[in-house]
Amino acid sequence: MQNGVPVEAVGRFVVRFKVHRPAGEENFDTAKHYFSRGREATYLAAAAKAPYHLTAEFAVGAASGIERGTYEDTWVSTTEWRREASIGDSRVIRTQSGDHFYRSVDGSQSNLLLMILRVLEPIPAEDTMTESDWRIRRDTVEGLPTIRVARGEEEQNGDLMPSNAEGFWFDESGRLVKYVVERSEIRLTNVEQYDGVPVPRLISVYQSGNLVMRIQVKEIAPADSAKEKDFKLEGHEWKRAFTAEVR
Repeated sequence: MQNGVPVEAVGRFVVRFKVHRPAGEENFDTAKHYFSRGREATYLAAAAKAPYHLTAEFAVGAASGIERGTYEDTWVSTTEWRREASIGDSRVIRTQSGDHFYRSVDGSQSNLLLMILRVLEPIPAEDTMTESDWRIRRDTVEGLPTIRVARGEEEQNGDLMPSNAEGFWFDESGRLVKYVVERSEIRLTNVEQYDGVPVPRLISVYQSGNLVMRIQVKEIAPADSAKEKDFKLEGHEWKRAFTAEVR
């Protein structure tokens, strides 16, 4: 009540309970476990032992033909990094310097660039996920045994509906091999080792079964620690919110 009048209110409470799987059901680990393991097995930013600088190029289909852009990732530590994607006159930059995050978004194709940042590191951050949203089961990807962690709508045969679902397929080593995000199905191939980390060099993006984008990692090299000055974007401070991305 407020001034004697009923008003809408929202409350949050936690109910703790235990559940038991029926006999014969497979006992999977948590979604959080698969996400954390997959992040370290797939992304340099999660497993790197030394600063690195990664450059990539992408090609995307458009009404005018094939358009090309670039992506760069400079990582010094978990709290000092810069990610940047650009195409034409559009540019998106996200950085972290210490406890401060920065973001700069410019140009008519900025939504495409934001999607590319998401596609390149899609696994949800632990502080943004709700365990009960995710379903876990065994599956295969081109004959490869995998664990699928997914949420959203499914077809009658159990396949995910990319228009309203997210899913991640991890192989036995924990590495991410396929995922469904941003209404797209993405495949990771051409894996090569860099500093002991298996890095996919080709990321292929499909929509409705059609190839719409390819991202090719061109070079990975040690980063110059002097680049730390580039991690602060004055006037572009950003509070990390309303995003499931770690970076």
